[in-house]
Amino acid sequence: MKRQHSIIILAFVFMFILLFARVFNEKSVYQKPYVNAGSDHPLSYTFPFESQQTSAQDITPKIAIVIDDFGGADTTSVDEMLSINCPITVAVMPNLPNSREHALRASTAGFQVILHLPMEPDYVEPNCLGPGAIYCNLTDEEIKERLVEDLDSVPSAVGINNHTGSRATANRRVMKVVLEVAKEHSLFFLDSLTTNKSVVAPLSRDLGVPYVARNIFLDDTVKEYAIKRQIYRMVDIARKNGSAVCIGHV
Repeated sequence: MKRQHSIIILAFVFMFILLFARVFNEKSVYQKPYVNAGSDHPLSYTFPFESQQTSAQDITPKIAIVIDDFGGADTTSVDEMLSINCPITVAVMPNLPNSREHALRASTAGFQVILHLPMEPDYVEPNCLGPGAIYCNLTDEEIKERLVEDLDSVPSAVGINNHTGSRATANRRVMKVVLEVAKEHSLFFLDSLTTNKSVVAPLSRDLGVPYVARNIFLDDTVKEYAIKRQIYRMVDIARKNGSAVCIGHV
């Protein structure tokens, strides 16, 4: 019931955005959003935007919605989410019972699919993140092999975002390997920003990997009043900066 309640609230989020930000139309669904300076990678975001550097007075605010944690056994929530008539980016956990199915269903339905990569956080028990997780004690070759296997389990993925990862995204060696694999596969990286020590932005610029960062978590607190508060924050950010990237959970 709690998950179903969150689905209903997220549906309200999408309706609110369409009415309030006035950005949903056929021409705005699959244009290029902001990427690193010098990159021309076509990222198909929910509400794509041309530049995060353009003033809000010059463009209509755009909002990208990413929904994490597809791939698990909770098919009811997935069914409801994929039935929403609103473009979202579907982030799929790797090597879970329904990873491949959810990725293929989302892609077939026209949603953008990315790999939701489990990465080591601070203060975590070893090997607690499930299959395919990236830990800082792995060698460079082990990280590459594991990430390639993860990508194989999430067909149609065009990008990667991190699941947890406060320790891994702050580790230059680990992130260099991850971003090199992303570049080899022509993928972008969405930093969920689970730490203020993340090194993803400068490394992605150095390596030429398209990069974007999360602005808002919609449902850290699964209460209607809390999610509504995040909606207002999200819209304020989009109005101020011209765009906003938010993350919710299935």
